[in-house]
Amino acid sequence: MNIPPYPRPSSVNDVVHFRTPTVEDGLLFCELNEEQEEQNTTQFLNHIQNLDKQGGKLNDSLYWTGEDRRTALWWIFIATQELPTAAVSYECEHCKEEHYLDVNLAELANTATAVKALPKSEITCFIAGEQVSKIKVQPLNGAACEHIETLRNIRDQYAYQSIEWRKADTEMTLTELVHCLTFPNQPSDQDEALNWKLERIKGMALDTEFRTLYAQVESELRTMRHGIMTQYKDGRFLLVSNQKNCSAAVEAGEDQSKLLLLPFRHNDFIPTL
Repeated sequence: MNIPPYPRPSSVNDVVHFRTPTVEDGLLFCELNEEQEEQNTTQFLNHIQNLDKQGGKLNDSLYWTGEDRRTALWWIFIATQELPTAAVSYECEHCKEEHYLDVNLAELANTATAVKALPKSEITCFIAGEQVSKIKVQPLNGAACEHIETLRNIRDQYAYQSIEWRKADTEMTLTELVHCLTFPNQPSDQDEALNWKLERIKGMALDTEFRTLYAQVESELRTMRHGIMTQYKDGRFLLVSNQKNCSAAVEAGEDQSKLLLLPFRHNDFIPTL
């Protein structure tokens, strides 16, 4: 069973070759940790590459977009499973019951998009009254997703909605935003640049400058959609899937089908023993 070459959806000319997972691979990833989802994803996507077909060079998934990484997990899963389905559940907002679904993951191909290159995006904003131009906007990459995952784990050590939890949640949200921004005059060192950007963002007027910037970034990121359809929420990727609606919802006047946000758990896609 061979896995077709994988053209990264954000840059289709960049083709990655994967090999079929073996029993040994399943043993290696037998203890996946839900709190280290992004780290495990990086390790797996790097480990499973067929370097012989890539001239011995690793195409480091740490620097792929988050959407490239999730689509790659799906790509490998679809190519190596006889029945590419996943059992998922969700609490219905209408009948308040838990619904269980067998989702045909192959159908997610209908939601996939790919481009030769992501559109270039530069915005202008005001920071503490000063106009700043030529700020580049880019999607989160694997390194950023790993960092945000770490911040989420720190946040979740606190009681939900406690003062400490809310502060950590805000820090995570701001960090997600600045990972999507590159300023023309930011420090060259990555860690220094992150802290520098955070300090600048924290100095913005909340109800005018900051909210305007946030809306601008959200708008620009929507123009860069690629890969299978997902939504990044609370430091995790969710699958967007069209499924049969609850009978109670249909009786209440809703459509027969409904778009659902479903967990995109790495342990559903990374083969384990």
